Amino acid sequence: MLIKRELEKLYVGVIRIEQPNYSIHTKDPNDFLINGMMELLEAYDRMSTNLILERGRKAKVKA
Repeated sequence: MLIKRELEKLYVGVIRIEQPNYSIHTKDPNDFLINGMMELLEAYDRMSTNLILERGRKAKVKA
């Protein structure tokens, strides 16, 4: 979140591969909602992957 604030302050553009029309500077409520949901889904996916990897490492240590 801190990085996003700094990018907004400097008015730097961010290009996303999965979502070409993404902009951190958008003021449209619909785009804000969609961007927020996409960020939450990406965070969930990262956490889920980390949990699976952690379980695998623990299982490997026990074996």
